[in-house]
Amino acid sequence: MGSPSLLDAQATSVLSRMNAVLRAAQNHIEQGGVVTDGGTTQASGANTAPNLDLDVDLLIAQAKGKPHFLAAAADVDSDAGDTVVWGATSGKASKAAVVLETGAANDTPAYLILPGTVADTADSVVLTEDEISALVAHDNWILLADATFTRTGDTTITVALSYARRGGVRGRVADSGSFDVDLAVTEADFRNYGA
Repeated sequence: MGSPSLLDAQATSVLSRMNAVLRAAQNHIEQGGVVTDGGTTQASGANTAPNLDLDVDLLIAQAKGKPHFLAAAADVDSDAGDTVVWGATSGKASKAAVVLETGAANDTPAYLILPGTVADTADSVVLTEDEISALVAHDNWILLADATFTRTGDTTITVALSYARRGGVRGRVADSGSFDVDLAVTEADFRNYGA
């Protein structure tokens, strides 16, 4: 990888990437965990809480190196919608993180739906990793999917699911922008970094 000085100059990036890879090896989904809309509903009224009804199929996962097996579950965390305040009967969205959390002692696996801030449909954003950890109150969790709940009418909500961030390597480009380019292997590459 070039001279020792080149490695030294990139040490922070190398170590952060290695730590992310180690976290991914210890925290990942081995099988299943597919999320589906189980019949999310919305009562009438601008600020009426929705029933965020998601289902998750059989899941086999590792959290901090410990295996967890969960049977398929219907209507997981159905009270999560209590924290959603729309402020309008349409044109609003909340991007929720659907996670497997395993408790502070990594021994009580459960599914959670963590709704994000309500915003105009085009302005809604996913929760960051730090926000998820704060909501869970520890860092023993694995992201299963991002679920976008969009209020399209007085009593109607659409659900769109994304697995784009499910990869398991926390700190990748979607979160920090630090992994979007290769490390420099020559002095010339290092000098031209970002050019």
